[in-house]
Amino acid sequence: MSRDAVTVADFVLNQLAAWGVDTVFGVPGDSVLSLIESLSRDRRVRFIPARHGGAAALMASAYAKVTGRIGACLADAGPGAIQLLTGVYDAHRDRVPLLVLTGEVETQRHGTGWPGDADLGLAYQDCTVYNRTLADAVQAPQILQAGLRQALSGAGPARVGVPKNLWRESVPDAQVQDRPDYLQGSPPVDHRLCEAGAHLLDAAERPVIFVGQGARQAVGPLLQLAEALTAGIVHTLPATGLVPGDHPLNLGVIGDFGTQAAADALGSADVILVVGSTWWQPEYVSRGARVIQVDRRRSHLGTSFPVAVGIAGLAEDVLPELVKRVQRKPRQGWQAFLQERRRDWERECRGDGQEDGAAGVSPRAAIRGLQRAMPQNAFVTLDVGNNTFWFSRYFQGQGQRIVLSGYWRAVGFALPAAVAVQLAHPDRPVVAVTGDGGLNMHLAEFTTAVQHRLPIRVVVLKDGVWAREWSRQVERGLDVHGVEFADPDFARFAEACGGVGLVAGTAAEVEDRLRAAFRDARPAIVEVPVPRTRPAWPRPLAARDGAAGTVRGTAPGREPLPARR
Repeated sequence: MSRDAVTVADFVLNQLAAWGVDTVFGVPGDSVLSLIESLSRDRRVRFIPARHGGAAALMASAYAKVTGRIGACLADAGPGAIQLLTGVYDAHRDRVPLLVLTGEVETQRHGTGWPGDADLGLAYQDCTVYNRTLADAVQAPQILQAGLRQALSGAGPARVGVPKNLWRESVPDAQVQDRPDYLQGSPPVDHRLCEAGAHLLDAAERPVIFVGQGARQAVGPLLQLAEALTAGIVHTLPATGLVPGDHPLNLGVIGDFGTQAAADALGSADVILVVGSTWWQPEYVSRGARVIQVDRRRSHLGTSFPVAVGIAGLAEDVLPELVKRVQRKPRQGWQAFLQERRRDWERECRGDGQEDGAAGVSPRAAIRGLQRAMPQNAFVTLDVGNNTFWFSRYFQGQGQRIVLSGYWRAVGFALPAAVAVQLAHPDRPVVAVTGDGGLNMHLAEFTTAVQHRLPIRVVVLKDGVWAREWSRQVERGLDVHGVEFADPDFARFAEACGGVGLVAGTAAEVEDRLRAAFRDARPAIVEVPVPRTRPAWPRPLAARDGAAGTVRGTAPGREPLPARR
């Protein structure tokens, strides 16, 4: 090979840089050392070594979620590549672009049962939009560029496998392609459909706006529309903080981890405007409700639920058109219903004053203390479990950005995601909110934050149990078995790693300790002992009516609407 020849490893690096991929998360391994060598010589693309492959892929997925660019992860052949799958599935289910680079055994050893040999094409088949392995160096430009294009246009993971012996091979035609601008374009607004949507909203007696994170750039017109219609606002968990938490029409998160106020409002609606979300739980939706959906991807319209009017386009383009077209109409009965539900939620958030006890801080008080200390420009990476419920139910955001494993629901997401988000946004505070079960899964990644001087703050609700599973066992009258575990002293662990370790034993200390963590430039863990508490899960409105009569304050005219023709 000549001195000027471009190797597969160098070509991969050049192509990633041309597409704006600036970070690769991974775990070193023998079959990818040649690529890591290229990354070490050319720092346009930084390599962040994680402690576990699953965490590396979760980092890459979180990075893509908060940047809008392609995330990238790297792993060795065999076990390393298989470990990535949890994070790859997270990107797949949450529809974010991801490039997965997997090393493989030498081409002559494929299919021989050699150590590390695996059919990665089969393993990744279900969770990728593109899935290929190089058989020759000459294929590198076509396969890598196709993978990048598919990841971006298909909003999902693309896997490119490279056998160990090919990384140092010369690429005959190493021409790099720039990222095409047209791959992520949005369709022009169809004014005819906007007129149809406005007509349906005007006819509504009980309108609700269901907000997802796709409405992030359209908060102003969204609130104008809600106020003109007297429409209740419910939102997905990732959209927490998008609509001001103290807005009188905001009723909180909808779904199993949501508020009863949101469940009652959506369960009473006759017209629902869904903006920037594909999340849907049919049991919380009023039967007969007519649905208008606004989404920047035409392919998302009607995929999760039936729609009467589907409008493709950016929320910031579509919502002003709806605002111009709808008529202000008094809906006094509906307004009173929404106000009562809002008051119920606020009373629940304030609590009964019994916040501290021998078993620790109540989860509600812990989240409210966290809210008081949380900067408005913060990112919050959220784990999966009962901690998700407490946060979703009681955190009333004011501009914060929530990052979570939405559809895949990967326990252990919060800490590795916080590492990635802090790398993507070094000038903004990042807080990971987790339970002790989820934190234990990827606790070693705290040392990744220490190594890279990332001042993440981890708030861990510690009760020594897989709380959601414990809750279900108790609710169903089952034996409490297999859900308890021994925790380390998280604060001392943080100190041992070179970070900050703090313990909050009272509700007041939760706020104080988190503020103290923000004043320190080192990564921190704030340990909050909490009692084992069963959440009061929201119930769909239909489940509350029953044979005994209707719920207090039932919405006016809540009889089912005629089915759509």
